[in-house]
Amino acid sequence: MSLAPDPLEARGRPERPVLCRHGCQRPETLGHIQQSCPVTHGWRVQRHDKIVTTVCKHLRDRGWEVLREPNIPTPNGLRKPNIVFWNSVQSFVIDVQVCADMRVATPNDAHERKIDYYNTPIIRQWVNEQSGKPPVISSIVMNWQGAWAQASYNTFKALGGTDELGKLITVRMLEDSVRMYRMFCGTGALRNVH
Repeated sequence: MSLAPDPLEARGRPERPVLCRHGCQRPETLGHIQQSCPVTHGWRVQRHDKIVTTVCKHLRDRGWEVLREPNIPTPNGLRKPNIVFWNSVQSFVIDVQVCADMRVATPNDAHERKIDYYNTPIIRQWVNEQSGKPPVISSIVMNWQGAWAQASYNTFKALGGTDELGKLITVRMLEDSVRMYRMFCGTGALRNVH
């Protein structure tokens, strides 16, 4: 009688796939843990929200009027950019994302997708009505390894973000990623018990 091999027993043998210990039936890679495993979803949301909170505080400290996650009605349903903010001169729509690090989808690609998603006449009009100014649509996008989309970092710097604050945001995101990995490894793994 032959028992099916435990996918966790493949560790150290590259010819055998190592499936997620939590039963996702996906290869257990750092990318899977950091970006798509259902077990880490709540931790990913917390990691994202900490970035949004840090940026909102930075903007408020510099005198910007800030709306966090406003509901903007559109014909395609509600849109909820992470941050809409303005001062006496200009307004912005910013959405935050920690993306994967795949060759086919870089942080710059994710940045462009965010702009395409929020740069609609209805969203622009809504922000203009709130702020009295046509908005700049941008993002704060970095991958889970800490590499920012260049256009995102340029916007961050234009808004008064310092290199020190950019490093702080990046380090906190990386610390949350390490914490997520440790929690993933420490939670009850689903293993075949013989």
